[in-house]
Amino acid sequence: MNLLRKCVSCGRYSLSAVCVCNSGTTTPHPPKFSLMRKYARYRKSAR
Repeated sequence: MNLLRKCVSCGRYSLSAVCVCNSGTTTPHPPKFSLMRKYARYRKSAR
């Protein structure tokens, strides 16, 4: 399954790891959030 990726330099969206401008791409989606994670205790206390 290919996920949507965003170019670091030009801002175009692509499905490959390298954009047409020969720059790397990253995932534009935020990381998954779970209250049961390792550092959830610190996030809860920060509120």
